[in-house]
Amino acid sequence: TKLGHQVVLASDGREAVERYEQERPHIILLDALMPNKNGFEAAVAIKTLAGKTMVPIIFLTSLTDAESLVKGLDAGGDDFLSKPYNHVILKAKINAFNRMRLNHNKLQIALEDLKASKKRLVERDKMASLGELVAGVAHEINTPLGVGITASSFLGTELEKLAVSYNNSNLSEDDLKGFLKVARESIEITNLNLNRAAALVNSFKRVAI
Repeated sequence: TKLGHQVVLASDGREAVERYEQERPHIILLDALMPNKNGFEAAVAIKTLAGKTMVPIIFLTSLTDAESLVKGLDAGGDDFLSKPYNHVILKAKINAFNRMRLNHNKLQIALEDLKASKKRLVERDKMASLGELVAGVAHEINTPLGVGITASSFLGTELEKLAVSYNNSNLSEDDLKGFLKVARESIEITNLNLNRAAALVNSFKRVAI
């Protein structure tokens, strides 16, 4: 057109809806009075198809009564231009609504980016909390494991001493009894602390689930 816009034409309301669904024009100019489906019905259908996308609808109409104007607004109309319309005013309205549409799209993109950033922050906070939890559990587990390892190492040392005494043929009954006592105590300490570590791991699993 002379205004530099690509125009999609429709002969009635039903075709207007069909053409919108096919072409997705940025701005809609609708006559309120059309066959098959009037402009108000077409506006409702187009706004439904548009969803969250901003599609300004300007009614070009000879209707001037308040009831018709309200009906147009309720149907999703954004503005009116009475027939016969002024081309200068029409151009101004189209340009104004196009700026509004572009700003709306920018805002939608900014909102989506904000939602994505918020989601990343929430995930980061969750990971940080999980890291603190893992560090705390690791600290709790290290204590019984350390005690168990110490008891096991001590038992190994006593076993080596017993082997030396046996190889030198100087192993006494008291040495054997002393070793058995140490062995029982070391095994009890090891089992107790391993069970404690296992209980902590199970608790962590329940929290993680």
